[in-house]
Amino acid sequence: MRKYGIAIWVVFLCGLVSVCVLFDARPEFCELCGAPAAHMRDREVDYRTPMEKLDELMCPLARAEPLDTYHSGWHVIRATAAEDGATFAAVIDLAASEGNFANKDLNITTFRIPSVNAGVGPNEGISAGAAWVFVFAGTDAADETFSFDLVGWRKTNGMAQVICTGNGILGTQDVVLYPDDSSTTATNGFWADTIVVDDVTNWPGSIGLYNEAGNNQVTMVIVDMTGMEYVYPVIYDAAGSAEAATITVFGARY
Repeated sequence: MRKYGIAIWVVFLCGLVSVCVLFDARPEFCELCGAPAAHMRDREVDYRTPMEKLDELMCPLARAEPLDTYHSGWHVIRATAAEDGATFAAVIDLAASEGNFANKDLNITTFRIPSVNAGVGPNEGISAGAAWVFVFAGTDAADETFSFDLVGWRKTNGMAQVICTGNGILGTQDVVLYPDDSSTTATNGFWADTIVVDDVTNWPGSIGLYNEAGNNQVTMVIVDMTGMEYVYPVIYDAAGSAEAATITVFGARY
C-alpha cells in the first residue's frame, strides 16, 4: 500500500507541475514588435512595463541603437534637376486631384522613408526615429535663389500634405562631392546657406532651421516626419538670371 501511495503522490505532483506550466505559458508574440516571441529570453514572469523590459528583451527593435548613437548617412531626396514648375500649383494641382499619391505628376520621384512592418497590417510600419534633416545644393553660382514646398504622403493611397514652404539662397561653400556616395563630383555646386520658411502652420510638428543666416555654412531644415512614408521637395522659381539652374536635396535621420 505504501508503494502505491508514493506512486499516487508522484502522479499528483507531475500533474500539478503541468498545470503550473500551462498557466505560465510564454506569450506567442513580442510585446514590442508583434513578431513571434522566439527572440525573447526564457525568463521568469515579471510585472515590469514594456519600457522597463527593453534592456532585457532580445527583440530586434529593442536592440536598435539609441538615438544619441544612431549614424545615418545621406540619402538623395531629390536628384539633381531643374525646377519642377513655375509654381507649386503647376506641379501639384490640389484642385485637380493631383494631391492623391496615384495621381501625382509622373515626373515626381518620391523618396520613401525606410521602415519595417511591425506585423500589424499593411497600413502600419515602424521607422528608426521621426525627425529628418534636409539640406539643399544648387548650381551654378553663389547667391542664386530657389523656392520649395516640402510635401509628404503617408501611404500610396494617401493625399499630399504640404509640410512647409520656403525660399533659399546658395552660399559660397562648394559641394565638391555629393554626400550620398562621396564619389560623384558636383560641378559649380554650392550649398544653400540661407533658408526662410514662409509657412509653418501647415504641419503639427516643429520645423527647425540651423545655420540659416547666410554665413556660408550649410542650412539644415529639421522636420518631424512622424507618420510620413513618402516625401518630395517641389522646386519652383529656380530658372532665371538670378535663380538656381538645378537643385539637389539630401536628407538623413536626425
